[in-house]
Amino acid sequence: MKPLKMLDLFSGIGGFALAARMVGGINTTQFCEIDPYCQKVLQKNFPGVPIHDDITTFTAEPGRYDLITGGFPCQDISSANPNGRGLEGKRSGLFYELIRIVCECRPCYIVLENVSAMLSKQNGRVMGSVLWALSESGYDAEWQTISAASVGAPHLRERVLIVATDRFSRRHNRRRTGETGNDGYQSNPTVKRSSSAIEAKGLCETVPNPDGNRLEDGIGRTGTQSQIGAIKRSNNLDGRSNYWATESSVLRVANGVPNRVDRIRGLGNAVVPQVAAIALQRVLDLFENECYGMCGT
Repeated sequence: MKPLKMLDLFSGIGGFALAARMVGGINTTQFCEIDPYCQKVLQKNFPGVPIHDDITTFTAEPGRYDLITGGFPCQDISSANPNGRGLEGKRSGLFYELIRIVCECRPCYIVLENVSAMLSKQNGRVMGSVLWALSESGYDAEWQTISAASVGAPHLRERVLIVATDRFSRRHNRRRTGETGNDGYQSNPTVKRSSSAIEAKGLCETVPNPDGNRLEDGIGRTGTQSQIGAIKRSNNLDGRSNYWATESSVLRVANGVPNRVDRIRGLGNAVVPQVAAIALQRVLDLFENECYGMCGT
């Protein structure tokens, strides 16, 4: 199978791109990042990959990308900003620029990342709005809260990872009609049902999952713990055996990032690659299942 072509929005210093290198089968073909310092880090670590500097002016042709990733700004969502306006804020509201780009190019898969406070911000309405926007755009979604500590880091750093899939793909059409395909899934609850459940409950107390298994009525029954183990076993990004060899005295982690990178400025908003790799591996699993369902008998 050909590698998936990935567009990485809100790229930062390239956490998702590093994760793509970890799991394989995904090529980063375009960055979008406004910060000049982060752009220099991307240019150094991913030479030849173009960087667009403003998401509000970025456009994408239909079919150009198979996967869009984006850790959209958290400043209006974070618990550090109790007065943040959520997706109505100037910075976190850039999420809707991501949705615009999704609607322009219609990727098969989307992976979003943000702080765990997104689940409870505005009594769950922020998470509900994210899921609703995805649903209105034609995507089903599943999500999981994953901490950096769960992949071996010496700090918590909980993040919500959302994996969304175009519901109009062949596999999703089978699932929506209740048919059984070779991927073994039956009809799947849509994002609208999940979103409504969040709004009805007010708080998202059912979303964080202490057992490490996936949520949403049977989506991805393999859970995350086995995937975490697989990522740990294949962590040899740069030939070193120490999983966190680049960990500094400042507790900001990104395995594979040069040791002298500005840890606060560069890593403060970055997704931990080992965490992002779990979501990207889920995308690859879905992709392989879909290909098997289309080609198998």
